[in-house]
Amino acid sequence: MFTVHDLKKKALYISYDGALEPLGRSQVIPYLKGLTRKGISFSLMTYEKQADIVKREEVRHLKDDLQRHGIQWIPLKYHKWPTVPATSFDILQGIIVGAYFLTKNRIEVVHARSYISAMIAFVFKKVFHTQLIFDMRGFWADEKVEAGRWNRGILYRTVKYFEKLYLLNADQVVVLSEEAKREIEKFEYLQNRKMDIEVIPTCVDLKKFIPVEGQGPEKSQNITFIYSGSYGPYSWYMLDEMLDFFTVVKETSPDAHFIFLTYLPHLPLRETLSRKGLSEAHFTINDVPYDDMPLWIPRAHAAIFFIKPTYSKKGTCATKMGEYLATGIPVIINEGIGDSDKIVEEERVGVVIKEFSREEYQERLRQLKGLLMEKDIKERCRNTAKKYFSLENAIEKYYKLYKLS
Repeated sequence: MFTVHDLKKKALYISYDGALEPLGRSQVIPYLKGLTRKGISFSLMTYEKQADIVKREEVRHLKDDLQRHGIQWIPLKYHKWPTVPATSFDILQGIIVGAYFLTKNRIEVVHARSYISAMIAFVFKKVFHTQLIFDMRGFWADEKVEAGRWNRGILYRTVKYFEKLYLLNADQVVVLSEEAKREIEKFEYLQNRKMDIEVIPTCVDLKKFIPVEGQGPEKSQNITFIYSGSYGPYSWYMLDEMLDFFTVVKETSPDAHFIFLTYLPHLPLRETLSRKGLSEAHFTINDVPYDDMPLWIPRAHAAIFFIKPTYSKKGTCATKMGEYLATGIPVIINEGIGDSDKIVEEERVGVVIKEFSREEYQERLRQLKGLLMEKDIKERCRNTAKKYFSLENAIEKYYKLYKLS
């Protein structure tokens, strides 16, 4: 249990993603619990979607869990449509509610996760003179354009203007990759400003995600692949290309199997799989709670995820990469995604697709099969996760930022 005597610094953490969502559970709450143990008192303000709020038992369980760790949870309702008015309303309610807790709890530091949260934190810095940690995550405005949701009109230019304000006014800046850091350091308006940018990739709890002995390619010439996460027309993950790779695999391993773990409706995915000529025997689709993911991932020989390699993806680090490697399984990824391809090639923990072609798939499959036969592949994957994606290491990096704030 935590007491007030343990607390040395008070912070408000703002996340536009919900604490009840898988991302909140994996990439927000574990960090705050670790930082709380180091003496930081947190108020956590999140925006929860209606589909999650109605799960009363989950809400109560999470609230109790956070309270046991000394974290005050402030859940706000997320509004989606119409986009600009809804987001503006969310920002306004965040400013009003956040200001109340800011003054009540005498908060010193505001930690903003991504751009919408940073707008609220920016207001607090100007009005209450709090310290601002801008946890940038990626190039959000460019991501929206590349996804086809925005053009480079007034909305894009407005967000880029605020991006400039955040970077110029933040006391600390956090990005997910060295590639993103190098890109930001090129921004013309930052050339005369001395600033430290901390690289903290999305990390994984190595006590939760662990290798499972007893599985291995030596037991079968066929391969089981796994993919966890979203899919669909607005997803950055390239489902068609992943399935094309799997089709090539089936040519030499006809009993190869593909496990999909997704919280999205299964029917559209089944239709896509059928269109690619895959029968029910070739795949398994399951909706798995985040806490059960460590039990499912080790069932595969290798994990696969292709992400559209665009400008904004220089700032990306997929959460699933650390989870896969921590369980001891290698990955098949494409190049151009943050630091991921460099890590995979340097540590020899998977293969990197250079182009989406049949010939490339065949070559990388041969390379993958060779890696799977190496006796130390699980240990190498696990060690890579420890080196780059350890939750404890990330907590230490964040703690240093809080000490400076």
